[in-house]
Amino acid sequence: MNSTSQKAILSLFSLFIALFFSAEFAFAQLPQFQSKSASQIQHELFKLQTLGSVLYVAAHPDDENTRLIAYYSNHLGARTTYLSLTRGDGGQNLIGKEQRELMGLIRTHELLAARYVDGGEQLFSRANDFGYSKTAEEALSIWDQEAVLADMVWAIRRLKPDLIITRFAPDYTDTHGHHIASAQLAVEAFKAASNPKKFPEQLKWVQVHQAKRILWNTSAFFFRDKPNLDKSGYHTLDIGMFNPLLGQHYGEIAAKSRSQHKSQGFGAAATRGEQIEYFKLLAGDSIKNNQLEEGIDMTWKRIAGGQQVETLLKKACTEFKPTEPHLSVPVLLQALTAMKQVPHSEIVAYKIDVLEKIILHCAGVWAEATSPEYSVSSKDSFLVQAPALMRYSSQVELVRAQLKISTASGAESHNFDVQKLKLNKVANHLLKIQLPNSLNNTHPYWLKNRATLGMYTVEDQVQRGLPENTPPFMVEFVFNVQGTSIALNVPVLHKWTDPVDGEIYRHLTVAPAATINFEQEAYTWPKSEERRLKMVVKAHQKNTKGVLQVNLPEGWSCKQNSFEFDIKEKFGEYTFYVDIKPPQKASNGIIKAEFKFEGMPSTEPALAYTKVEYKHIPIQILFPQAEAKLSFVPIQNLARKVGYIRGAGDDLPQALAQLGSEVLILDESQIKAEVLSTLDAVVLGVRAYNTTDFLRFKTRILHDYVQNGGVLVVQYNTNFDLVSNNLAPYMLKLSRERVTEENADVSFLEPEHKAVQKPNQIQRSDFDDWVQERGLYFPNEWASEFKPLLSMKDRNEPDRKGALLVAQHGKGYFVYTGLSLFRQLPANVAGAYKLLANLISLGR
Repeated sequence: MNSTSQKAILSLFSLFIALFFSAEFAFAQLPQFQSKSASQIQHELFKLQTLGSVLYVAAHPDDENTRLIAYYSNHLGARTTYLSLTRGDGGQNLIGKEQRELMGLIRTHELLAARYVDGGEQLFSRANDFGYSKTAEEALSIWDQEAVLADMVWAIRRLKPDLIITRFAPDYTDTHGHHIASAQLAVEAFKAASNPKKFPEQLKWVQVHQAKRILWNTSAFFFRDKPNLDKSGYHTLDIGMFNPLLGQHYGEIAAKSRSQHKSQGFGAAATRGEQIEYFKLLAGDSIKNNQLEEGIDMTWKRIAGGQQVETLLKKACTEFKPTEPHLSVPVLLQALTAMKQVPHSEIVAYKIDVLEKIILHCAGVWAEATSPEYSVSSKDSFLVQAPALMRYSSQVELVRAQLKISTASGAESHNFDVQKLKLNKVANHLLKIQLPNSLNNTHPYWLKNRATLGMYTVEDQVQRGLPENTPPFMVEFVFNVQGTSIALNVPVLHKWTDPVDGEIYRHLTVAPAATINFEQEAYTWPKSEERRLKMVVKAHQKNTKGVLQVNLPEGWSCKQNSFEFDIKEKFGEYTFYVDIKPPQKASNGIIKAEFKFEGMPSTEPALAYTKVEYKHIPIQILFPQAEAKLSFVPIQNLARKVGYIRGAGDDLPQALAQLGSEVLILDESQIKAEVLSTLDAVVLGVRAYNTTDFLRFKTRILHDYVQNGGVLVVQYNTNFDLVSNNLAPYMLKLSRERVTEENADVSFLEPEHKAVQKPNQIQRSDFDDWVQERGLYFPNEWASEFKPLLSMKDRNEPDRKGALLVAQHGKGYFVYTGLSLFRQLPANVAGAYKLLANLISLGR
């Protein structure tokens, strides 16, 4: 193995961990070097004394046991990492309309927020969450099983855990197929990581590793409905302790951590006192004394020369004075010197980085790097502010401050003129440069290449597994602390003051010169007629001039496809309209765009601008390819005016408008007879009865509207946390039944019912090309007034007949559907549009 290459990967990985898991975070878990309290410093000194490492493995964000992660990280001080095989791309979204890749991006940062709370670290594989799977066999057939296994082995070889713990059992079938597959692969990876013949290409950077044992972790909840299950084969651990340095029980920390999964509605209540966890050995050394760490030396004594490190760290921890942390600097410097003399490894490199930061905290050092701009582009003028502060008289000198820039062609650096640090006076350092021409645009690294249904494509071995991109701009401060050189790397962030939230940080964005956004991601033509599309060109640099070229699929036409723009101001916008006509026959395609910038020799594919903004995660900016789906399929729609009640978030109003309906968004005050009587139909957003509180008081009015001749279409809801159990005018019970195979066979139970006949005849072919799933949370019991119209099933399962239920109520119709229209309509699935048109037209 090439030792230089090994150190390079260890250095990169340690740098990322240092940035995202060892720092105090300023806002929404952004990596900044913020001050630590005395109790936090003392807690870190305690954790430094442990060299043990634990890897927790499951399939999705929110699968992890945050209690156990909090316990191992904070009580034992072990380096504790959660390996989530997927980023949760296929999950539902309780807080917005984002789906698929954007859903995965949100959940990635929810996991980072959770790890910041519970003290763990976060890794991923390249597996794509393609949606709910009922069997491990299906999951492994859609994922590239060998590639996912390679990523797990890579994580094990890189982190070298003593224990591997799975959240799910490899032989337990009553759960998500991804869950079972994650456990099966974990057992295989546990064995493969020590075999040099498995994935030998990794050995350029890492060494083989054999963990001591792998265990399955479950809780008392698992045994609740299994009173006869023999528990004798399980080991137990009480993790309900109170940590006085943190001022919390691990159950309290865990609840805060789990509550970061806001997109999934997983807010959790704190627990205090005894919390028993159960463990079952899956492979590796047996356990004789109910001690999971049996046979594992978790101390510095496990490595040559570690005894001296341990002695010095214990001395520092014992003699630490909360009101005078700077007095600990000399002994900590001795520990740092001893640490650097032991054999090099990933865990030692990690501990060195943590110790160096603790020394700076104890010495009273503070530093950050910010820019007044939140978005920059190649060749821009770039100003960086890099203030530093010494709070104690601790013999600290700032030796160097250097801006480091990552580009497509390598890296470059620029030095600040540094000032002498004076006690409790901020030394402000400014640097203004012109940026190079080869900056990489901001975009999640795993989304840069086109993914398959089951896998993301990441060519760079070093990047695989990292939660997010490394920052494009870093400032390295080099301090001399009582004769010892310590480097501190901080990312350049944008900082501003919000009148409500105060001081806020966000990632610095690297943008192309200009972007172009279509108003929608998908357009459907129900008629073969000309239609105007809106496009917005946004400049990300001053004085951006060029030509926008629009390229249509074969058979589609427009009067003009070339548009000149000259935008003087940064972030200025030009709006263009293109009149597009579809072909005479049904057709699908993609509209794309290109830019020809002034002074450039050729055109280049245009990028779009996407912003994801929620208060619990950092602002995310992406620059995907600028394109939109086009579809023409003849559809008749008789509903002229349709009301829509918001749920958890979907694009249904957009779909209704494309069908030609006027859409009225209904708030609580508008749900009254005089307003509803003007509507041909009312549609509820997905999970409206889970998220929209006023429905508990307005359902009777909606049912009266149906009785008087209206049409009410209720989309899927989960069968728990309903604001009202009276969703329908007749008995209707929701279940967890779903059909996850998007190509599952569909048959018609009432083929002559007008919901599948008028004004559009629904055929079997209308269920072709569906994405991710057929539907979810189908009712499994209903009153005789309901007519089930469709039957469908996954392989080796019984027919599910609750996907689409229609009941005549008085003069009108009540419709309940668990079909995942919220996924099909944005994907331009023609059959979903035809079925929606029929449902809202029932009253006409």
